[in-house]
Amino acid sequence: LMLLAVGAYCFNRSPERNDVFRIDYDAARIARVAHAGEIPAVENILRPKPILLTFDDSPEDTATDHRILAILAKHHAHAIWFVNCKNLDPAINRDAAANQVVLKEIIAQGHLVGNHGYNHLDLARVERMNPSQLGHEIGDCSDMIKSIAGAQPKYFRPPFGIDTPHVKNVIEHGGMRVVLWSSNSFDSMLHAFRSNPQLYVSYLKHNPAFDIVGHADAGDILLMHDYTNTALVLDAVLQGGETGIDQGLEF
Repeated sequence: LMLLAVGAYCFNRSPERNDVFRIDYDAARIARVAHAGEIPAVENILRPKPILLTFDDSPEDTATDHRILAILAKHHAHAIWFVNCKNLDPAINRDAAANQVVLKEIIAQGHLVGNHGYNHLDLARVERMNPSQLGHEIGDCSDMIKSIAGAQPKYFRPPFGIDTPHVKNVIEHGGMRVVLWSSNSFDSMLHAFRSNPQLYVSYLKHNPAFDIVGHADAGDILLMHDYTNTALVLDAVLQGGETGIDQGLEF
């Protein structure tokens, strides 16, 4: 039995076995698509728990972006980067050209890109105050991503995780699905974490309840941000477990 278990493990870890994952949009979780002949209970024992990494508010700072990309590459991990298009717009952001280059690098390194709204606004409030602006916040951002990345985004994360039935209809009419999260890194919980990134490192170190990987369940979608404080802990987080999707998502 031991030999059979070892053989099954080696077979399932072989390069020829490309794992594919699907997103359960309602539950904000992921699940691996089983290969023919697999026994799910055995697979759950043999395989490490999959966690989908996501980064909101990107690309915002080229130094931080490159640091995150290097850490992900080190661990052979991939993520969905949810883009705020204000960071790519030369009329709004003086670093837009550099951010556009980073966006292309993100895609070139095999990551997925999603839409996170043009200006990171509460879309439920936009709907109440100026519903015509939804087209700009959602559709124009998709168009900008497509003009830079060469493909329309398939995923949308509403800023603050807030949407409405009408907002969701606009998103889906734009060819996207809403992707929320089931696990939170709390990297944006305090403004002080951004102004003093080392404070976040200390916070996680001295608060075991916020052990990101240890408290994540198999199939969780992990919310992180494109922040300096996140980059400081990311390497240690990924060393804490087999985190991220190495092969791909089912589209």
